[in-house]
Amino acid sequence: MVEITYKTLTGEVLTGYIRTDNAANILFGVEEFVQVFGDEEKTKPGPYIRVDSIGEIYY
Repeated sequence: MVEITYKTLTGEVLTGYIRTDNAANILFGVEEFVQVFGDEEKTKPGPYIRVDSIGEIYY
C-alpha cells in the first residue's frame, strides 16, 4: 500500500492509501480511477477517485 494525499470535490485535502500496483500504473499513465482505502490493511474501503485529484504519492 502507498500513502497519498488527494483533493475531494469540495476542495478538502485528505490522506489515504492505494494499492502499490495502482501507484505504479499511475506513473505510467495507465490508470484513470483508483480506489482509496482508509488504512494500510484495506479494512476501510473508500471511494474511487480520479487520478488527477491526487496531490502526492509517498513511496
